Amino acid sequence: MEARGFHHAARNDGATRNGTLIAAHVPFDVESMTPLGSMARVLMLARFQGWNLLASYFPQRSAKARFFATCKEVAACHARTPLVIVGDLNAGNQTTDRSAGGRFFCSADFDALQSEAGLVDLWRRTNGPDAREATWLSKKNGFRIDHAFANKPFITAAQPVCVYHVPRESRATDHSAIVVSAW
Repeated sequence: MEARGFHHAARNDGATRNGTLIAAHVPFDVESMTPLGSMARVLMLARFQGWNLLASYFPQRSAKARFFATCKEVAACHARTPLVIVGDLNAGNQTTDRSAGGRFFCSADFDALQSEAGLVDLWRRTNGPDAREATWLSKKNGFRIDHAFANKPFITAAQPVCVYHVPRESRATDHSAIVVSAW
């Protein structure tokens, strides 16, 4: 990445080979926001000049509740500064983000990112309230568990568009990539 002119930072929880990576052509500062005592997954805040990005890789089941609480805290702290939260939240809306199967753990916490933290689901903003697209597939069902949320200052400044790209078809990953185009 350095040979191609990228500044970058990566975090891994140590329990798995998975984690988060941020790469950009402009410099940024990074800080771990992973809840203390969490044994799985990662939250990494990147501070760019004029905006912030919270890269997210949430744990499974009820362990993700602490991660949602941290996202709401970060959103409150950056209410006036453009902020994007992006990544694998391992959750979604019970009605619109799953094709079938069991219920999402912490779906109320997921919905609270919009209703309480004032964030906007960028994929829904781009594709409409009734659109459906899976970002991860089980053997039987599809789920939208990879998300991009932004606050109003980011939306006003950047006019973002959010789509999914499907590198899972090449077997590079089992998730779709989230592509947020802005500015």
